[in-house]
Amino acid sequence: MTLRESLLQKAKKAKIQREMGNGNQVLTPHDLVTKDQLTSLSGGDFYAPCSQPALTCLLHGYDGFNNSDMELVELCVSKAREIFGDTLPDEVAERLEAELDGILKHNYSPVYMLAYKIAKMSNDAGYPVWLRGSAGSMLVAYLLGISEFNPILNPLQLDLPFEVYAGLDGELDRVRVPCMDISVSDEFLSNHQEDLEKMFEPFDLEGKGFVKIYLMWADSTGSTGLADSIDLTDSVSSANPTNNLTGLTNPISSGNAIYINLIKCNNLTRIKRLEDITGVDAKTIPLDDEKTLSLFASADTLGVPEFESEWFQAAINTMNTINTISTVNITNTINTINTIPPKTFADLVKLYGLFCGTNTWDDNAEALIKSGAATLSQVIAHRDEVMVHLMQQGIVREMVYEIMENVRRGKGLTSEHRDLMLKSGIPQWYADSCDKIGYLFPLAHSMAFVAMALRLAWFKAHYLEEFRVVFDE
Repeated sequence: MTLRESLLQKAKKAKIQREMGNGNQVLTPHDLVTKDQLTSLSGGDFYAPCSQPALTCLLHGYDGFNNSDMELVELCVSKAREIFGDTLPDEVAERLEAELDGILKHNYSPVYMLAYKIAKMSNDAGYPVWLRGSAGSMLVAYLLGISEFNPILNPLQLDLPFEVYAGLDGELDRVRVPCMDISVSDEFLSNHQEDLEKMFEPFDLEGKGFVKIYLMWADSTGSTGLADSIDLTDSVSSANPTNNLTGLTNPISSGNAIYINLIKCNNLTRIKRLEDITGVDAKTIPLDDEKTLSLFASADTLGVPEFESEWFQAAINTMNTINTISTVNITNTINTINTIPPKTFADLVKLYGLFCGTNTWDDNAEALIKSGAATLSQVIAHRDEVMVHLMQQGIVREMVYEIMENVRRGKGLTSEHRDLMLKSGIPQWYADSCDKIGYLFPLAHSMAFVAMALRLAWFKAHYLEEFRVVFDE
């Protein structure tokens, strides 16, 4: 039996189980009850009394998504063959089967298909997208065109284990369905709002449905802002989205909502403008272009959004060597660039992860690099790095996942974790660094972010006049 046949068989099995009813998954979109009944069943303000498994089962019943399992399998297998050949490398086949097993098992395929349709709509209109958060660690996301990075067998040598997003068996290790954070062009959102609303019409059951879908868009300024959040389905709920992330915490974490967050990004609009003016397809821009990387090494990043701020504009007037990532303060950045000027894509990704994490740089990676205990490539900047490194040292996957989750959440190492790591050849400084970390950023997010910045910088390096025209608009 081929991989495709095996996966399609599992997709059919998942559909049969949903139709027959399996434990708390007996609800269907036709099991509509009154508002009062829903309120009493849920015990709260959210009109979705069904559990997470039932919620995802319901999605399969709506028009346009009732064949999501089969469509997802066919799309992924077809794209994999296109990229890797008809006979998939063992590593690719095993990874794809593991990811799709989890998605099919937990009935998550409609969520991935939602993200796929949004990304396809944007790409078909000529606007790139980039997937935020840890979802980009999924091979499935890459094959669907939601993420541009192949998490395995990529020339960048930056491994992205799917467990970082999906958990050990695809269950996400959370009490909710998968969420997707996608940066899209602000111009695309303005021009296609009606099309996006139509895409979600099948989910609007005139206030009687169980499923609540939040399709939101927000400005990319600031780490807490979710401006102009909109509930396109207009379903019954007293928990309408507000203009900040806090207002969305309950429906998301309760498992009663599907969460697709579209973040307006004017840099993606600028990339399209530059493509139109120069005739260069941004996807073909190499991420190892020396002239482009020299801009970052010499701190010539003025005009490269996300790598500049008002703070750094003032600093650049008095310094010839400064580089910045918007989430770090000026003092730390100056110290960092003086210590380790970035020379490669991987360097920039590492630095971005260090700055976006908590307690990753100060009295941690910085001290290790300055003392010579570790190099930039060896220090811990992302949660994925912990998982990959410990597995390479021979620690079993389940224990590695447990350690990674503890470290990324700032819980540190247990005595059992520390003893195991040291016995496995992990150096003392690495274990000590894990204990200092308060939060670790996902590698996939850093890669997508830096890739976008590098492409903008490439246009600055090679098409300076056109670059200036676009940024003066």
